[in-house]
Amino acid sequence: MPSRSRAQTTHSATSAVTLDIPRDPPKKRKKYILGGIAVAAILILTAAVSRLQPAAPSVDRATLYIDTVHKGTMVRQVRGPGTLVPEQVFWVSAVTGGRVEKIHIRPPATVTDTSTILEMTNPDVQLEMLSAEQAVSAAEAQLVTLKTSLETQRLNQESTVATATADEQTAKRAADVAVSLGKQGLLSSKDVGDATDKATESEARGEKLFFGKANCATCHTPPYYTDNLMHNLKVERFFKEITINGRKASADGPIKTFPLRGIKDSPPYLHDDRLLTLEDTVEFFNLVLEVKLSAPEKKDLLAFLRAL
Repeated sequence: MPSRSRAQTTHSATSAVTLDIPRDPPKKRKKYILGGIAVAAILILTAAVSRLQPAAPSVDRATLYIDTVHKGTMVRQVRGPGTLVPEQVFWVSAVTGGRVEKIHIRPPATVTDTSTILEMTNPDVQLEMLSAEQAVSAAEAQLVTLKTSLETQRLNQESTVATATADEQTAKRAADVAVSLGKQGLLSSKDVGDATDKATESEARGEKLFFGKANCATCHTPPYYTDNLMHNLKVERFFKEITINGRKASADGPIKTFPLRGIKDSPPYLHDDRLLTLEDTVEFFNLVLEVKLSAPEKKDLLAFLRAL
């Protein structure tokens, strides 16, 4: 009995010791996992919400126009008191002042670059236009009168030249006849002299022009009617520089004065033979020297040149 009692005591002691051994508390992994998932979900939800577009504003149902979509111009008729005011106003300034006479286009018509919107008038501008038209008419009438006058003068000059030429030829023929009759003793020396003097009147007038108005004697000095010098006529002022046959036609430069003795027997004339006749030569120098000889004066000058 005693031994049994010890055994029970020992067993009881051992059991008591076993029950008192400390144990680690259970780990809370599930709690942490759930907490992390919750934080991650909050972060994802926050990022998604931050990327959302703002919500459309709310409008009143009465302000909406609900219909089927059609392609073309949308026309909406609105009735109500008030005045329509344009959103943009573009002012077009007129060159001159005036008043509106007629309006051709009104809103909402479409305007193009060729559209006439309105017509404006200005009495002052209309009076100026009438004055200008009258001035143009007067100028045109004056032009016609001037043309008629110039044509009349031209015809008179031609008549004068023809008369002078005929008189010159008649005088020369009369002089030749008088000289022939004088040699035969059929005409007095006085009559022969008178006929000869009359034949040389044109040459005398030409000689006066040669040493005067025509300005020929400046370079063509007697007795050979040349100064043997170089002169620049500067004819390039009458034409533009051009290229002919690969060569540039420009200034002539200085040319030597040619003698006039026997000039009628040595055509053509000038250094490059550009003047075919004495008439061309007289007209050429009349233009270059700007002496403005009339047609009878040119005839007299030619008569003197042919007598040299």
